[in-house]
Amino acid sequence: MSDTQNLTPEEIERNKTPKQKAEDVSYTFNHSIICTFTDFIDPYIGNVIQKKLGNKSQLPNSYISEFIGDFGAVPLTIAAQRLFPSMMYSLQQIAEPAFKGIFLNGAERNAKDWAKERGYSTDSEE
Repeated sequence: MSDTQNLTPEEIERNKTPKQKAEDVSYTFNHSIICTFTDFIDPYIGNVIQKKLGNKSQLPNSYISEFIGDFGAVPLTIAAQRLFPSMMYSLQQIAEPAFKGIFLNGAERNAKDWAKERGYSTDSEE
Protein backbone atom coordinates (compact mmCIF):
# COMPACT_ATOMS: atom_id res chain seq x y z
CA MET A 1 0.00 0.00 0.00
CA SER A 2 2.56 2.54 -1.11
CA ASP A 3 0.17 4.98 -2.78
CA THR A 4 -2.04 6.54 -0.11
CA GLN A 5 -2.57 9.88 -1.83
CA ASN A 6 -6.00 8.96 -3.19
CA LEU A 7 -7.24 7.25 -0.02
CA THR A 8 -9.29 8.85 2.72
CA PRO A 9 -7.91 8.86 6.28
CA GLU A 10 -10.49 6.17 7.12
CA GLU A 11 -9.24 3.96 4.26
CA ILE A 12 -5.62 4.48 5.25
CA GLU A 13 -6.39 3.51 8.84
CA ARG A 14 -8.48 0.52 7.80
CA ASN A 15 -5.70 -0.74 5.47
CA LYS A 16 -2.92 -0.56 8.05
CA THR A 17 -1.10 -3.82 8.69
CA PRO A 18 -0.72 -5.11 12.25
CA LYS A 19 2.91 -3.95 12.08
CA GLN A 20 1.86 -0.42 11.13
CA LYS A 21 -0.67 -0.36 13.95
CA ALA A 22 2.01 -1.54 16.37
CA GLU A 23 4.29 1.23 15.09
CA ASP A 24 1.54 3.75 15.90
CA VAL A 25 1.42 2.47 19.47
CA SER A 26 5.22 2.41 19.75
CA TYR A 27 5.48 5.98 18.47
CA THR A 28 2.83 7.15 20.93
CA PHE A 29 4.61 5.44 23.86
CA ASN A 30 7.91 6.96 22.71
CA HIS A 31 6.27 10.38 22.72
CA SER A 32 4.94 9.79 26.24
CA ILE A 33 8.37 8.77 27.51
CA ILE A 34 9.99 11.88 26.06
CA CYS A 35 7.20 14.07 27.45
CA THR A 36 7.68 12.55 30.89
CA PHE A 37 11.41 13.25 30.80
CA THR A 38 10.91 16.85 29.69
CA ASP A 39 7.96 17.55 32.00
CA PHE A 40 10.03 17.21 35.14
CA ILE A 41 10.66 20.98 35.14
CA ASP A 42 7.00 22.08 34.96
CA PRO A 43 5.95 20.86 38.43
CA TYR A 44 9.11 22.32 39.95
CA ILE A 45 8.41 25.78 38.51
CA GLY A 46 4.76 25.54 39.58
CA ASN A 47 5.86 24.52 43.06
CA VAL A 48 8.22 27.51 43.35
CA ILE A 49 5.40 29.85 42.32
CA GLN A 50 2.97 28.24 44.77
CA LYS A 51 5.49 28.61 47.62
CA LYS A 52 5.99 32.30 46.78
CA LEU A 53 2.21 32.71 46.96
CA GLY A 54 2.26 31.09 50.40
CA ASN A 55 0.58 27.86 49.36
CA LYS A 56 1.52 24.37 50.50
CA SER A 57 3.88 22.39 48.26
CA GLN A 58 2.14 20.00 45.89
CA LEU A 59 5.29 18.80 44.14
CA PRO A 60 4.76 15.02 44.55
CA ASN A 61 1.16 15.30 43.33
CA SER A 62 2.30 17.42 40.40
CA TYR A 63 4.85 14.83 39.29
CA ILE A 64 2.31 12.04 39.62
CA SER A 65 -0.17 14.07 37.57
CA GLU A 66 2.38 14.68 34.81
CA PHE A 67 3.18 10.96 34.63
CA ILE A 68 -0.48 9.92 34.57
CA GLY A 69 -1.30 12.56 31.97
CA ASP A 70 1.55 11.55 29.67
CA PHE A 71 0.83 7.83 29.75
CA GLY A 72 -2.93 8.13 30.13
CA ALA A 73 -2.96 9.91 26.79
CA VAL A 74 -1.57 6.83 24.98
CA PRO A 75 -4.78 4.78 24.82
CA LEU A 76 -6.84 7.91 24.15
CA THR A 77 -4.59 8.96 21.27
CA ILE A 78 -4.60 5.48 19.73
CA ALA A 79 -8.39 5.26 20.13
CA ALA A 80 -8.84 8.67 18.47
CA GLN A 81 -6.59 7.58 15.59
CA ARG A 82 -8.51 4.34 15.10
CA LEU A 83 -12.03 5.76 15.58
CA PHE A 84 -11.69 9.30 14.19
CA PRO A 85 -8.93 9.22 11.55
CA SER A 86 -10.34 12.22 9.66
CA MET A 87 -10.20 14.38 12.78
CA MET A 88 -6.64 13.27 13.52
CA TYR A 89 -5.66 13.91 9.90
CA SER A 90 -7.13 17.42 10.13
CA LEU A 91 -5.11 18.10 13.28
CA GLN A 92 -2.00 16.86 11.50
CA GLN A 93 -2.65 19.23 8.59
CA ILE A 94 -2.71 22.14 11.05
CA ALA A 95 0.21 21.11 13.27
CA GLU A 96 2.63 19.82 10.65
CA PRO A 97 3.12 23.10 8.74
CA ALA A 98 3.38 25.01 12.00
CA PHE A 99 6.10 22.79 13.52
CA LYS A 100 7.69 20.99 10.57
CA GLY A 101 10.72 23.31 10.39
CA ILE A 102 11.54 22.82 14.06
CA PHE A 103 11.42 19.02 13.75
CA LEU A 104 13.38 18.95 10.48
CA ASN A 105 16.11 21.20 11.91
CA GLY A 106 16.42 18.96 14.96
CA ALA A 107 16.49 15.80 12.85
CA GLU A 108 19.14 17.23 10.53
CA ARG A 109 21.28 18.35 13.48
CA ASN A 110 20.98 14.92 15.12
CA ALA A 111 21.82 13.13 11.86
CA LYS A 112 24.95 15.26 11.41
CA ASP A 113 26.03 14.60 15.00
CA TRP A 114 25.45 10.87 14.47
CA ALA A 115 27.57 10.94 11.29
CA LYS A 116 30.42 12.86 12.94
CA GLU A 117 30.47 10.48 15.93
CA ARG A 118 30.86 7.53 13.56
CA GLY A 119 33.39 9.13 11.24
CA TYR A 120 31.05 9.62 8.27
CA SER A 121 30.87 12.69 6.09
CA THR A 122 27.75 14.70 6.95
CA ASP A 123 26.58 14.41 3.34
CA SER A 124 27.15 10.65 2.96
CA GLU A 125 24.30 8.15 2.46
CA GLU A 126 25.00 6.50 5.80
